[in-house]
Amino acid sequence: ALHWIMKETKFTVDIQDALPDPLNAYGHAGQIHQVVVNLIENAIDAMADSSVRQLCLSADVSEEGVALVVSDTGPGISDHDAAQIFEPFYTTKPVGMGTGLGLSISYGIVSQHDGELSVDNRPEGGAVARLYLPNQEPARA
Repeated sequence: ALHWIMKETKFTVDIQDALPDPLNAYGHAGQIHQVVVNLIENAIDAMADSSVRQLCLSADVSEEGVALVVSDTGPGISDHDAAQIFEPFYTTKPVGMGTGLGLSISYGIVSQHDGELSVDNRPEGGAVARLYLPNQEPARA
């Protein structure tokens, strides 16, 4: 996902990759890939006008699951935007830059995997997205 986004990015980004190798989680590979692409793409887009552009990727792995963290040095998320960020068609991007579906679809995918997705502000500035996926098949009725 990172390679895919970075080869289309028109500016330089300092990437801090602290992901364990391998990093395995339970889920539909294509769907989870789409979620990770959305999180990275949003972080990169948010840093377009930033003087410092740093993307940090990390993960915590336990017996229960995997927690992926994507953080950026963009402007962060306003309280107004934070309340609506997972709603379909809600976007902070300029016209033609986004549909407002990425985080909404991602939230649905993660929910179907019995996981959790959140986006918050970092205390030092920028935003942080956290994706948690359990290491087991989702329970279905």
